[in-house]
Order: sequence, then structure tokens, then C-alpha cells
Amino acid sequence: DVPMTKEWIGTTQGDVNADIFPKVSGYLLKMNYDEGSTVQVGQLLFEIDPRPYQAALDAAQGDLEKAYANQRKSESDVKRYGSLVREGAVSKKEYTDAVRTNEMNKAAVSTVKAALEQAKLNLDWTKVTSPITGLAGSAIAQVGDLVDPSKKLTTISVIDPIKVIFPLSENEYIWYQKMHLTNKDGAPVS
Repeated sequence: DVPMTKEWIGTTQGDVNADIFPKVSGYLLKMNYDEGSTVQVGQLLFEIDPRPYQAALDAAQGDLEKAYANQRKSESDVKRYGSLVREGAVSKKEYTDAVRTNEMNKAAVSTVKAALEQAKLNLDWTKVTSPITGLAGSAIAQVGDLVDPSKKLTTISVIDPIKVIFPLSENEYIWYQKMHLTNKDGAPVS
């Protein structure tokens, strides 16, 4: 008996491949890993210019302080008008308007808090980290490039285990079917 052997050219592929995209737009300032090296979960890979996002965070913080000040003023107006409306010194309409203004200012505080949280997230997202432990591929984006969420930066691949993909010709596929497939009776398919 002589074993039959065949040779194919295969392509290796990581078991899990994570394409790395930025979540915010900006100029790429730093690449903090070596291409082809192993990176860990949470490891810093790229840094995007944080200055516009820091400015937006500072503006949102100022807006929140302004919203709090407006809300405190409208709360004191409601308290003051409440006692004055009982004495007849202020109309019910003025009191009702003060209550509505206070409610709008409370809603404005909530809206500005959400904008502040978004600004914090955007600033955090200027640091692009690895979501998995694996082998880092070549950087597609280079330092100085203007990147956005549609531009892939690199790929991280888990290589333990690894897959190998072999393309088969039509003749090999037909041969395999004839050798290994059987019909319902257990007889080989011809």
C-alpha cells in the first residue's frame, strides 16, 4: 500500500479577527504598538488628537454650570411666588409661569448632563484600545492621517487556535464526493 498524498496551498487565518476602527474623527497622533506583535485586551493601540474633544468637554461643563444656575434661580422664584400668590401680591399666571420655567430648567439640566457624558465618551474614544488579546496586523492608517469611524486602522487576530483554508478544484471536489458520500442504502454514490 502506498499512501496517496496531495499538496494544496492554504491560507492561515486567526480564529477571531477584530477589525479596529476609531469611534471619533481626528488626526492620528501616535501608534503605540509594534506591527506583528502580540497585544493584550485594553492595550493602547492608537491616539487621536484629543484637543477638539477636550474643548467640547469644557464647553459642556460650562453649559452644565449655566443650566444649574438657571435651575436654582427658577426654584427660588417658585418658592418666592408661592408665598406671594397666597397673599395676592402675584397673579396665579405668574406663579404658573415660574413653575413651568423651573420644570424646563430641570429638563435643560438633564439634557446638558447627557451632552457632558457624550463629550466625556468622545474624549475617551480618542484612545483606541484592543478589544481582544491577539496578534496585531499592519497599521492601515499612519500617524498624521485624518481618520474617521469608517476608516479601518488595523486588525487583531487570535492565533491560538488558527484556521487554514484550502481551496479545492472542481475535480478534487467531485473525487471527494465519490469517495466519501453514500446513498441511503450505504452504497457509494456513483
